[in-house]
Amino acid sequence: MGYRLKRILVLASAGLVLIVIASYIRDRTLEMQKAGRAVEEAERLVHLGKLEAAIEVLDRAVKVGPAFFEARESLSHLYTMAGRPGKGIEVLQQGAKLFPRDSRIYLALGSACAAPPVNDYEKAVFYLEKTIRLDPRNLCARNLLARCYNWHGEREEARRQVEEILKLDASNAAALAARRSLERAAKRAEPVGVPRMSESFEGTRKRPKSLLRRR
Repeated sequence: MGYRLKRILVLASAGLVLIVIASYIRDRTLEMQKAGRAVEEAERLVHLGKLEAAIEVLDRAVKVGPAFFEARESLSHLYTMAGRPGKGIEVLQQGAKLFPRDSRIYLALGSACAAPPVNDYEKAVFYLEKTIRLDPRNLCARNLLARCYNWHGEREEARRQVEEILKLDASNAAALAARRSLERAAKRAEPVGVPRMSESFEGTRKRPKSLLRRR
């Protein structure tokens, strides 16, 4: 095979690869746009009080665009609002299987397990620790983990997490308030596990941005 022919084949192969990549990017972009529109539609339905219809819209969006985290997180939150928190957690767990390196999924799982009506602090700690292994600088995860440790009776672990947060951000308001709360609790020799940090960590679990305006 001559040099010229080899060069033509190489260029043709490279061109084919570029076409495939461009096609993939285009398809993914369209997929994300559809999922984004679904989140907006779900928000509109929620404002109209049509919670089940919003769930159906987001459920379809997650199936079409499984990588679209915001749609999955919003769907999980809507299931909780509808009194089906277990289904909401299942949606997030499916995401964790598909994208095991996405720390956002584990933070959402930890938040869902820690929040009422689930209140499963052991599972919350498991998911939040996984979040931090993937994203050590995630202060939201560390703040929530400290609260869960305290509620689960592991006050020293809670204190350690608070100090880790302050190493990363010395002015972190939630961590500073939690440190003061822990110090006061230690002076009063309160029973371990009493949830004294709830006010310090108020708002640690954020609702999906697309649904913040409800209520």
